[in-house]
Amino acid sequence: SAVPEPSEALVPPTSPTPVNAAVGYAADEDGGPGSSSEVAKLNVEIQALRQELHGTRRNLNMANRERVVTRKALCSLLIQVSKAEHADEHERLTEERYQLGTCKYMMPAGATGVKDPWVGGYIAEEVQNTLGRVRAERSDIAKDRKKVSGKKTSAAAGDEAAGSGRDNDADDMAESREVRNI
Repeated sequence: SAVPEPSEALVPPTSPTPVNAAVGYAADEDGGPGSSSEVAKLNVEIQALRQELHGTRRNLNMANRERVVTRKALCSLLIQVSKAEHADEHERLTEERYQLGTCKYMMPAGATGVKDPWVGGYIAEEVQNTLGRVRAERSDIAKDRKKVSGKKTSAAAGDEAAGSGRDNDADDMAESREVRNI
């Protein structure tokens, strides 16, 4: 009794045969629910459902193919955008390296011992040139001050002997201002 009888065996869903063939044939004679017109209607409905299933599968397959194509196109676009961003970033870093130079090594925050870890860069060159020019100007100013102060002392000694020290003080102030402005 565990094995179903052949008349009660289930029919695969793709088969147009009714589930219980014995009942279907017996019902044909009296025009009941298993009549041939009912079977024909069910067969037509099954065929319509199969066509709908086939159309749905076809649409699904087309959608999957379109998805794959769209995915590949999107991936290629993302790769192009990534390459363009990489090139822009590389160009920006090259400009900054030219401008600032490169750092010799990284130091932890607050570490001492290294004055300037930066090497190269046109800003560093400009700073060094400016520092050199400022140092040269300072030394020139110091030399000029020594010359002026030497002249002042000799002139002051000579003016005091002549008795006209007051007029020379104004001239000395003007000269010292000129030296500072150089």
